[in-house]
This record gives sequence, C-alpha cells and structure tokens, in this order.
Amino acid sequence: MKEEINVALELLCSYVQRYGSIKEESIEQFRTQLEKTLLEHYQGHWYPDKPIKGQAYRSLEFNKENDYCDVVVAEVCHKLGFTPKLLGIQQDLTLWIDPYEVSIRYASSS
Repeated sequence: MKEEINVALELLCSYVQRYGSIKEESIEQFRTQLEKTLLEHYQGHWYPDKPIKGQAYRSLEFNKENDYCDVVVAEVCHKLGFTPKLLGIQQDLTLWIDPYEVSIRYASSS
C-alpha cells in the first residue's frame, strides 16, 4: 500500500510543483501529511486479492468546474494552513490508488 501511495503522491506533487502556488517546503509537508492520512484512511479498504474492491473509496478526485477538491486532500490542506486552490489543479483529475496499480485521468472541464 505504501508503495502505491508514494507513486500517487509523486504524480500529484509534481503537478503541484509545476502549477501550484505553495512553497517547496510546504509541498513536502503536504506530501508527508497526505501520505500519513492516506495510510490511515485506507486501512480496512485495501484488498490485494481483489484490487478493484474499494476502488472508489481509494480515489482522489478534483473537479475544476464545480471547484471540488477531494475531501481527504482538502482536510490535509486546511490542517497545513492553506486552501486547496493553492495546489493549482486547474482541470478535472482523478487518481486511483489500488493494490499494484496507480491510475490517473486528466480531463478538460470544457
């Protein structure tokens, strides 16, 4: 589980580094806190023998049109003292963090 979460966070944080408005040290704090939160959040929802079971629970979703940021990610942002808007996610984005696989979908809101 930790390996898949780290892959997902690498993708998400590289996006934030490129498009976000938070400092590098804050990105590291965000990554560390989100990793800890996801490890706790996914306990009891990780099924290596049935990877698609619980898939929706383990997804991180962002929707620009509705100004929506995944609840787990938003909680981490607020805990660290910044708003999710500062992540710079300007398109629809979904990350699925599943046993043995991390998938990402980018989509335009228009």
